[in-house]
Amino acid sequence: MKRDIARELFRSYRSGLRKKKDIVQEERTELGDPQNIGAILNELVSARDWRQGIAEGNLFSDWREIVGADIAAKAGLTGPEVSFPAIIMNYDQDGWDDILVATFPIPTLSRVAEEVGAEMLGMQTGVEKCKLFRNLGNERFQEVSKQTGVDKMIYAMGFNFGDFNNDGYFDFYAGTGAFEFNSLVPNRAFLNKAGHFVEVTSQSGLGHLQKGHGIAFGDLDNDGDQDIYTTLGGAVEGDNARNALFLNSNSTNDWITLKLTGKTIPRDAQNSRVIIHTVQKDQAKDFHFSVGSGGTFGANSLQVEAGLGQAGKTVDIEIWWGGDPAKKQVFKNLDTRHFYSLVEQEAKAQVLLTSTLALKSENGKASCCH
Repeated sequence: MKRDIARELFRSYRSGLRKKKDIVQEERTELGDPQNIGAILNELVSARDWRQGIAEGNLFSDWREIVGADIAAKAGLTGPEVSFPAIIMNYDQDGWDDILVATFPIPTLSRVAEEVGAEMLGMQTGVEKCKLFRNLGNERFQEVSKQTGVDKMIYAMGFNFGDFNNDGYFDFYAGTGAFEFNSLVPNRAFLNKAGHFVEVTSQSGLGHLQKGHGIAFGDLDNDGDQDIYTTLGGAVEGDNARNALFLNSNSTNDWITLKLTGKTIPRDAQNSRVIIHTVQKDQAKDFHFSVGSGGTFGANSLQVEAGLGQAGKTVDIEIWWGGDPAKKQVFKNLDTRHFYSLVEQEAKAQVLLTSTLALKSENGKASCCH
């Protein structure tokens, strides 16, 4: 007989009226979950200030109205079937956020190295590949994995994006590995060349062999490019590793760093949209950024660390505070290769005076993305 999960969850929620001992016993018997689901739902209802009727009995019958309809199939966002992390980034800089989903096929975790090695040798494998969904701008997405070079089995755990070479296009870095102690696969790096991804795991120096979890992009040494910090080590006892910091030595492309401060929106200005208007080779070129912490298992810098390619001396900055086009503000003729503070509703951008920090790798040279 088909289980009615909604009814079971609601019955568990109502069981919150009983004694704690009874709750634990019932949930372990019926759901196989030792957590007090009723208490969790109760907290959710309270935190979101839902009306009493929903809290008492209509939570699941009104679920579609509360959280919205499931539009995955209509939007073209089905698959991969077994996935783990995902990142949302505007990979082609057309102004619409795209979705990259990494696979984590559990049935093949015991032979991760074998499968990845076979793929790198150009051999066919039956493992499900990552999927990149391009946003068409009308609540529809198109899968473009093969044509963009991400039709790979990455087995990602930590998964985040940034800009390796300050060309304005988002690259991504995946911390890989499975739970088995003997699983050992390089963490993998992909460089975005104007909408097409090329694997640069070896030549970038980012192919660390230990299992990668949290990944963070940020300009740690204040030199205008993004460095990468990753936490390493597996889930099994004894599968330990030291974390790694990769310093970025890029300096040829232009950049600008923006620290946004909100007044009518949260102070850290998260979800604000930033459009940087440039002219490159006598052609107008816009770069789109969002204020946020990045991908899955990791958190990027909340300042906008924007690579600009060959933008020249000045750029114009357009901000939609909180992502609201009605709160649009424009700052004109800001110098590239500078740090700025931009405050909502204040007309003038303030230059931030920073000092470059002399961080070096073990051999005295920068260790990332030459």
